[in-house]
Order: sequence, then structure tokens, then C-alpha cells
Amino acid sequence: MGALIVSRRPGNVIGWIYAVVALVLAASQVTGGYASRSLPGSAWVALLPDLLWLAAVPVGVTLLMLLFPTGHLPSPRWQLVVWATVGVYGVLTALLAVVYVGVVLAQRR
Repeated sequence: MGALIVSRRPGNVIGWIYAVVALVLAASQVTGGYASRSLPGSAWVALLPDLLWLAAVPVGVTLLMLLFPTGHLPSPRWQLVVWATVGVYGVLTALLAVVYVGVVLAQRR
């Protein structure tokens, strides 16, 4: 859907959000498939599906709800919600990465 919107209207923010979220979710699926096999580095790749999902879905849904249908925020005051959402999920993603790295390193001992 995002690629179709972007191909017709490259300046449409909604299309770009759809396209980026779809690409991140596709990367999440690919890394999840890689991690499910016993290939080199699969323990490290196993953390990527959750991190990618956590980074893309909540932020993408929030941005879509705020920017739909015009591609602009309802008012400048809503920028705080956008920054708060990006910040909170950025911190959560970083914390989850630290926890996963700790688990992977603990399993290697």
C-alpha cells in the first residue's frame, strides 16, 4: 500500500509511513526466519524481530493516527505527542536491546 501511494504521490507522508513500516516488518520476518535456524550469529539476530517490531509498529500507528488524512498534525501542539512517542519507544527499544544482549551473553557462559 505504501509503495503504491508513494509511486503516485511522492510527497504524501502517509504513503512513506506505510512503506517504512512495511519494510521494517518485512525485515523483522526475515531476521526471525534466520534466527529460527541454527546458523552463524542466529543468537544475535534473534533479538532483531522484537526490536524492529517495537520500533516500527507503535510509532507508525501513532503517526498514522495523528497525520491521517491530510499528512499534517491537527495543530502544532501535537508535536509533543510525536516526540514523546518516538522518545518513549526509542528508550524501550534500547532497554530491550540491553536485556537481550545480556541474555545472549549469559547463555554463552
